[in-house]
Amino acid sequence: MRKIVILLSLGVLASCSTPPQDPNKTEIEQYMKSVSAKIEPIWKQEVKARVQNLATRGLKPIALPSPKNEILLSVEIAPNGDVKEVKPIRESKYAFLNKSAIKVLTDSSPLAKPPQSCIKENVCTLSWRFVVAP
Repeated sequence: MRKIVILLSLGVLASCSTPPQDPNKTEIEQYMKSVSAKIEPIWKQEVKARVQNLATRGLKPIALPSPKNEILLSVEIAPNGDVKEVKPIRESKYAFLNKSAIKVLTDSSPLAKPPQSCIKENVCTLSWRFVVAP
């Protein structure tokens, strides 16, 4: 199995495992790009608001970007696009970033309907990596 990875410039990475010759690879990649395009602006706005909140309270902003500022989440999406569950796979050292990433995905529900080829046992499971980018 080979992992499909799509890195988008504003700080969201989506991936899912598919066999190397999977004819549905392009369909899943397109879906991941579409969902990432929806959640990226929300993520950027959420992080900006949180960092500004730190600054107004006199706290030092976090160093951007840093591997410590990355969050990897597993997301279960129902066939109708509803986000069923979001689980942390790897969290950043900042609780507010972790909470923000989860909030972005849950607040974005419903997402577009996932491709049928992604659905296994009535759920499509994908991974998203959220990064803090300047």
